[in-house]
Amino acid sequence: MKTRNLTVVCMLAGLLCWGCKQTDVTQVLDRAETCMAERPDSSLYLLRTLDKRHISGSLRKARYALLYSQALDKNYIDVDNDSLIRVAVDYYKGHGTSHEKALAYFYLGRVYDNAGDETRATEAFVEAETHALDTDDHYICGLIYSYLGKSIFLTVQFRRSTCHVRQVRKMLCPGRTAPQRRLHGRSESEGV
Repeated sequence: MKTRNLTVVCMLAGLLCWGCKQTDVTQVLDRAETCMAERPDSSLYLLRTLDKRHISGSLRKARYALLYSQALDKNYIDVDNDSLIRVAVDYYKGHGTSHEKALAYFYLGRVYDNAGDETRATEAFVEAETHALDTDDHYICGLIYSYLGKSIFLTVQFRRSTCHVRQVRKMLCPGRTAPQRRLHGRSESEGV
């Protein structure tokens, strides 16, 4: 009988401790979110104090991933791997507010932008825009449009420049096949 009571007491104590840790995690996430705009370095510090093993539940994991991605970006720490922000994007795709969705896709776009993948960055920024338009947050809309404009410019300019390079080849080397083309229109058989 004593053993069973001791087991029950230990289980209850464990559940209480687990519940306290989840409350602590939520409080840290709340504090990090509150000071993100004015003191992103403090937000990053708070988020780094969390033991990731104590972050449970898909909502808390998504919120942590979004806030941590945001804090890194606001502290000028470039991330080019989408594994962290993807946790938030995957969750907020089917849950959360339009604002949370807009933020998740915006920071996904920032990761792709950092990786130099302008096409995927543009796609993420466009998705962020669709959700941001359902909010009253003019700041996030401004950020999205700023980066969306840059991504579209770089993508379009690259495509235009590729088109122009093809035109240059046609003009300088008319009637020649690609392997025969060389600088100044000379083929390898003509010598340099």
